[in-house]
Amino acid sequence: MSKIATLLVLSFVIGFAAPFARGQGASYDIVIGNARIIDGSGNPWFRGSIAIKNGRIVRVGRFDNADAKHYIDAKNQIVAPGFIDVHAHTEDIYSNPKAENFVRMGVTSLVTGNCGGSDLDIGNFLGRIKETPLTVNISSLIGHNTVRSKVLGLENRAPTADEQAQMNALVDKAMKDGAVGLATGLIYLPGTFAKTEEVVELAKTASKHGGVYA
Repeated sequence: MSKIATLLVLSFVIGFAAPFARGQGASYDIVIGNARIIDGSGNPWFRGSIAIKNGRIVRVGRFDNADAKHYIDAKNQIVAPGFIDVHAHTEDIYSNPKAENFVRMGVTSLVTGNCGGSDLDIGNFLGRIKETPLTVNISSLIGHNTVRSKVLGLENRAPTADEQAQMNALVDKAMKDGAVGLATGLIYLPGTFAKTEEVVELAKTASKHGGVYA
């Protein structure tokens, strides 16, 4: 059984490049060579190099590694795009902005707000990244339990037409503020009190903005 290759997370690449400095007139800032590359397209891995310029990947394939300021020998390890965790519970991400528990597993993008629980003010939640930069990309669903609690508390009943409209408005605002969809957790309070019609109306509201239903 072959040895499992270690994943090289590109988020860490720049920090490791300094010891391998080369000429200053090179075309690329960093080249990662001798790598087994998985590009995320669904194709099998292939051997090659990855060139980075101004913090962005500008070339992937077989080319001369000499034309770079810094060179990293991947030593036959796998280099892959960061993974996306679509079911995270990281509403408290700003208390741990380095998110090392995710980054060390190769996860560089998170979708939080799952199982019906999210920040109610999605605009504020996403906007905090300006004051507290994160090492990962972050997005959020709008939680049905969060919305229902705001309008009905923990009452075990169907919403009135006015209450349904209030919930629809909260979902609509969240979507306009950047939410990627609606999430329910119908085994949790107060979502367990919701009937199908209530959820459908909220999902329709999210759908108007291209949102998903999780």
